[in-house]
Amino acid sequence: MTVSGDYTRNDYDAAPEPAKVFGLPMPTFLGGLLGIGGLLLSGWLLMNVVLPLNEEAAAVKTELEESERRVAEAAEIEDQLRQAKADLVKVERQKQQVMSLFAEDKDLKTILLDLNQLIEKNNAGVIAARQAKLANCPPEIRQQYSTLARRQKIESQLLKGPLVAEAKLKTYKPDKKGIQVVTAADVSKDTYLKPALAGQLRRQTIEVSMEGNFAQTQSIFRTIERLKPLLIVKDLKVVRKRAVSGSQVDGIYAVTPGGVQFLANCQPEVLTITSFKLDALLPLKPVEPAKTAANPAASPAPTASPAP
Repeated sequence: MTVSGDYTRNDYDAAPEPAKVFGLPMPTFLGGLLGIGGLLLSGWLLMNVVLPLNEEAAAVKTELEESERRVAEAAEIEDQLRQAKADLVKVERQKQQVMSLFAEDKDLKTILLDLNQLIEKNNAGVIAARQAKLANCPPEIRQQYSTLARRQKIESQLLKGPLVAEAKLKTYKPDKKGIQVVTAADVSKDTYLKPALAGQLRRQTIEVSMEGNFAQTQSIFRTIERLKPLLIVKDLKVVRKRAVSGSQVDGIYAVTPGGVQFLANCQPEVLTITSFKLDALLPLKPVEPAKTAANPAASPAPTASPAP
């Protein structure tokens, strides 16, 4: 069978074309608008939301770091403060130990007694030593020691000194100025004083002289070092009261069948006069607050009212 004639369009082929804007189909144009709007919205969100949030987060982070730094510094300061307090306690303890070495005003009243006691301790064995030495002397010498008066006479006239030395305190003279504050002039004169001590200490100077043999003098000085108050010895002078004779001309001899014999074990001891100054160092007295007047000024008496 033969079919003839043109191809007839159906209804679908006859549908109208979609609308266009600026030569672009409407769906494509709307999609472009939406894309541009999305970009603009993204930019607005970035500028107005994201960036401020980032800046705020950075500020919070900086503030947090600053707070942590301050906390660390506070902890370090606390440690330093704790160490400073411990050091202060240590320094105060050392200060108290040093201050305990200084003399007190009441100690000055006992220095004379202390020196006398030191000398008496050194004289404890004098009698026994004299008796032992007399055993080596001739009878006529021993007879002169039967009484105190005869002993003093033979030691002053014949022996020119004691057979056994007895330590004696000859002079004890505190400075008439009394207790004085250490000044810069004192520092320049006394080498044991340092410039930092000017105006920080007081002192009392005492002139002392004593008599005895070398061993007794040495023992007394060693004991002075162990006294409680801090005492400085200065201007020390040692003078022999009786010179030692190398030729043995001045001495005691005994006549024996074999001739004259020098009695080496029956000779008077060499005395020394030792003079020095003692500086007793004292701390400054605390400053007392000024006392207020006990009685306030009397108020003026009220005037009498006139008689009616």
